[in-house]
Amino acid sequence: KNLDPKRHIHMQQGDLRKTFTTDASFHMVNKQSVDLLRQKVLDAHPEGIGNFWIDAEQFRSNLVIDYDAFAEDTFIEMRVGTCLMRTAGPCIRCNAIRTNFEAGCRVDEEEPNRTMRKFRNVPEMGIIFGMYY
Repeated sequence: KNLDPKRHIHMQQGDLRKTFTTDASFHMVNKQSVDLLRQKVLDAHPEGIGNFWIDAEQFRSNLVIDYDAFAEDTFIEMRVGTCLMRTAGPCIRCNAIRTNFEAGCRVDEEEPNRTMRKFRNVPEMGIIFGMYY
């Protein structure tokens, strides 16, 4: 409900996709957002799910914060020490986040993508999770 992709700089420039290596120095995910996503996936599969694993590591970020879940959607700037960073936009997720790095395989049932499509999908963009700086 807090996600407004139109407020991000890249949306004003007409660039609908960001790639970490070309458009941002930092990719940030929020531990509490990951924890909430993990719980939503578990709730969606009370019978269990094969190869299940959701951790901040699978989102391949280089900066992890611990703040209210999805509060990062509202951040415009973030300070790390003396460095002030402005958001470059949300991260559009691909299928790579389905990888269980501990087991070396994909998580069954198309998770966590299936669950994120229900509450993190932005039409004409895709599934949003994490922010670029």
